[in-house]
Amino acid sequence: VTVAPPAITMPETKPATVAPPAIALPDTGSATVAPPPVNLPTTSEPKFVATGEAKPVSVQPKTEPVKPASALAPREDYDVDVHYTVSGESWQTISRQHLGDDRYAEALRAYNSGRNLVLNQPVDVPPIHVLRRQYASMIAAPQPAATPQDLPKTLSGERTFEVPNGGLSLKEIARKALGDENLWGQIWEMNPKLRADEPVPAGTRVKLPNDAKIGE
Repeated sequence: VTVAPPAITMPETKPATVAPPAIALPDTGSATVAPPPVNLPTTSEPKFVATGEAKPVSVQPKTEPVKPASALAPREDYDVDVHYTVSGESWQTISRQHLGDDRYAEALRAYNSGRNLVLNQPVDVPPIHVLRRQYASMIAAPQPAATPQDLPKTLSGERTFEVPNGGLSLKEIARKALGDENLWGQIWEMNPKLRADEPVPAGTRVKLPNDAKIGE
């Protein structure tokens, strides 16, 4: 027979509460509590991290103020040709040789201090625009073009010349045939059906003086 032990009742116990010891603070009047430190951002130069890719930098060029045209001094430099006179020359022949027209003869002479021509002496020949600007009143007016009636008559006899491809003007034919394009009137008189102001068409048979350098 198993006999159970008698039940034992244990007294109820509560956990003991221990109060913290009292801490005596000195009396300082009004206590000042320092604020906690604040970490401020640094103001050093920003740092850039290289990424391996260069970015284009736009640089604005320095521009100078543009001066008005009136403030720019005109250029006075130009090239001057030097001609040495030979026997039989005149201011007209020198003007025609270098400037293509004898109308500038007196202006050319004035540019050279108005002196007379001396054999083998240099003559300064400036550009035409210089003579026009400085000696406009000394430049002769253009002469009217010569008419066929004013030109010398043709010589006896004639030759025939066929105009090549591309055509030629009467002046070009005169230069080839007679050595002087100003003699085109002689050719026109022998070929009155040709137009003096238009090129002669290719294949046209043109009559020429007997002393012409071309033709048959």
